[in-house]
Amino acid sequence: MLPIISLLQVLQSKLTSAKILQLADFLYCFMCIRYGVSVRSLSRYSNYSVRTWFRFLAEDYPWVSIRVKLFLKWVYKEQNRYILAIDEVVEGKSRDKTHGLSKFWSSIQKRPISGICFFCATIIAVGNRKPYPMAIEQVVHTEEDKNRIAEQKKRTAAGKRRSAEGRCLVRGRKKGSKNQPKQPNPTASYRAFTTLLSTLLSCLSGINLTYLVADGAYASADYLLAVSNAGLHLITRLPANVALVLPYTAAQKHKKKPKKYGEKVDLNKLDKQYLKDTKTEDDLLIQTWQLPCYNKSTSKNLLNVVVVKATNFKTKKVAFSILCTTDPTLDWQTLTDYYSLRFQIEFDFRDAKQFFGLSDFKNYTPKNLTNFVNLSFLATLVAKMMQAQYQVKYNHPNFSILDLKILFSARFTVKAVIKLVQKSPQAIFNPHFADEFMPTDLVNAA
Repeated sequence: MLPIISLLQVLQSKLTSAKILQLADFLYCFMCIRYGVSVRSLSRYSNYSVRTWFRFLAEDYPWVSIRVKLFLKWVYKEQNRYILAIDEVVEGKSRDKTHGLSKFWSSIQKRPISGICFFCATIIAVGNRKPYPMAIEQVVHTEEDKNRIAEQKKRTAAGKRRSAEGRCLVRGRKKGSKNQPKQPNPTASYRAFTTLLSTLLSCLSGINLTYLVADGAYASADYLLAVSNAGLHLITRLPANVALVLPYTAAQKHKKKPKKYGEKVDLNKLDKQYLKDTKTEDDLLIQTWQLPCYNKSTSKNLLNVVVVKATNFKTKKVAFSILCTTDPTLDWQTLTDYYSLRFQIEFDFRDAKQFFGLSDFKNYTPKNLTNFVNLSFLATLVAKMMQAQYQVKYNHPNFSILDLKILFSARFTVKAVIKLVQKSPQAIFNPHFADEFMPTDLVNAA
C-alpha cells in the first residue's frame, strides 16, 4: 500500500487525512482482488468492514478534481501535447432498481440492451498514446426522454407500414399551418456531455487543450456548438453520404448578401488540387484529399475536411472515410493521427470493466452507484501511474495492468502467510500445515 499512499498525498487539499487513508486502502484492494469486483468482495482484502465501505460510498466527493490533481502531479508534462476524447460506455444490468436503468445501444451486441450508460472524458497523451480517464457522468433518461423515444418508435413503425403498403405521405404541410420556432429538446446524452465538459474544463485550467476528439455519433450541430463555446476544436467523423458543399469562389456583384455556397462535392470526382497523398497497401489504393467544405446540417462555419478513399484493385470496390475539424489550419496528417487516437478511450473502458469492477458492481442507489463507478475509474488511473513506475523500476516496458494485479495479489498472500506464522510460529514446522491452511479471502466468507 505504500506506493499508493505516496501517490495520494497530493490530495490533502481535497480530502481529509482519514479519507486519504481509506481511499488508499480501497485502491489497494482493487489491485489485489482476483475475482468479481464488488463492494463485498473488495472488503475481504480491506482493513475496513463492509459497513465502512458503504458509509464511504454514501458521501459526496470531488472525483473530477481528484483525478485531475493526480494527473497534474504524476503524469502531466508541459512540453507534451494532450487531446481530449469523449465517448459513452454501456453496461448491461438486470436489476430493475438500479439508478438510471434504461434501454441503451450496445455497440458490442449491436442492439439496445437494458443497462446503464456513462459519458466519459479521457485525456490522451499524444507522445506515448496513453489515455488517462478524467470525468464520468451518468446518462439518465427523464420521463420526457422516454416519451420522445416512444413517439419516435411509433413514427418509425408507421413509416415502415406505409412503405410496405406502398403508401407515402402527402408532400408539403397542412393548409393554414404556420411556421413555429423549434423548441430546444436536448437528449439525455447531450445533457450529460455539457455537464461533464463544463466540470472538467473548470478543473483543467492549467492545461492547454485545443482539440476534442469524438466518433461520428457526435457529428451534429448541438455537440459542435457546445465544443466551440467551450473554446475547443472538434475532430470527428462524418457519414459517407454526407452532403458537402464547396465555398463560393467566383466573382460576385455587390449585393447585400453575398453567395456563400458553391458546388456540391462529388466524392468520386474530387479535384486533383485537393489531393494530398497516394499510397498502396496490399490490394488497396489509398488516396487522401483535404478541402474546405460546408455542411448545412452540422455547421454554418467552414469545416476542414479530409476524405480518405480506398479502392480495391481486385474487387474494384470503393470505401470512403470522411474526417473533419473546426480548425481550418490543421494539416491532414495531424488530423488523421488525432482521430486514430480516439480509440484509446476504449482501453480505459476495457480496463475498468475487466480489472476494476465496472462490469461486476451491484450498487443501485444513485450516490452509491456514482461513487463506485468513479472509484473504479480512479483505480484505472492509479493503476496506469503505477504501471509506468514499475515499467521503469523493472526495466520492463511490457509490464501490464494484469501483471500489476498479479504482483499485488501475490504480496497480499505473502503478508497473510507471515501473519499466520507470527501468530503461531510452530505451525510452519507442522507437516499438516499445507492441508490445514485456510485463505483469508474465500468468496463465501462471512
